[in-house]
Amino acid sequence: MNRLRRFFRVHPMSWTPRETLVMRLLFALVILFSGILWEAAKLPPAGEPLKAANGLAKLLPLGWMANPQVLTAGKLLTAAGLGFYVAGLAPVLSLLPALVFMLGTGSLRNSMGDISHHTQLVALVLLGQWIVCLVGAIREKSWLRSSPELRQRLVFWSILIISSTYLASGITKLRASDYEWIQRTPRLSVQIIKSVSSATYSSGQPVSGFKAETAPMLIARHPHLAQLFFAPGLLLELGAALMVLSLRHARWIALTLIAMHFSISVIMEIDFLNHVLLLLIFAVNVPGWFIRKPKPAAESALPVDAAAV
Repeated sequence: MNRLRRFFRVHPMSWTPRETLVMRLLFALVILFSGILWEAAKLPPAGEPLKAANGLAKLLPLGWMANPQVLTAGKLLTAAGLGFYVAGLAPVLSLLPALVFMLGTGSLRNSMGDISHHTQLVALVLLGQWIVCLVGAIREKSWLRSSPELRQRLVFWSILIISSTYLASGITKLRASDYEWIQRTPRLSVQIIKSVSSATYSSGQPVSGFKAETAPMLIARHPHLAQLFFAPGLLLELGAALMVLSLRHARWIALTLIAMHFSISVIMEIDFLNHVLLLLIFAVNVPGWFIRKPKPAAESALPVDAAAV
């Protein structure tokens, strides 16, 4: 019982200024290359009619964002803003171009029929950080420079958002399967075949081998082993909320989630690169491996501060 209590005990989470600086730099690069340049490259030609308005496109006209001149100006403005964000200067204003550009182009691309959630988590973390900066600027009455406390909260809320998306994913799996997701895991053999076979549309060559034939056959022939193999993934997603308990919880749960993503990539050829990058930056805290971290201090109890946001 004491071990169980220690496992669920909350430990203050804190990061050094250099750690938060490197985290902002790495996150800015993820936004720029995955959320901005990648999204813009996937946009259809300007003026093409929407197939089905999705997200912001239901409320606002977004077709103008596909204009090449607008895209060029947007990229430059976003890159400049991210530079100020990394420096901790005027985060509410400096993050705004990236937020508008990423949400707008993502909604526009989905409205054109190219449904994807590869950059969804990046957009959620970006939106969450912007809201934290906005609330912090209003409370602290400081719009030009972020305080050390605000930079700490940005990291904590990033971890909270990441963990909550995995929890939501696990709950969605349960509800969509009438709470029989584990019992239905043998049906994943069909999904694996569909996912791997989709490469045929790109290369024109038929797929074969372990992913296309052996793995689906093993799942179909050994359904109970398939349930044992896939069930931990669901339990891990449901338990991802524990990442906010301490730095240790965040690190080890994130490493396990990364291992899960790599296994999915090997079996189904579905990549979650952005998810892995965000887990490495904020939860695993790769910058902290090379930068000495301070001992937790009582005043750094971010869960309490973050709750106030």
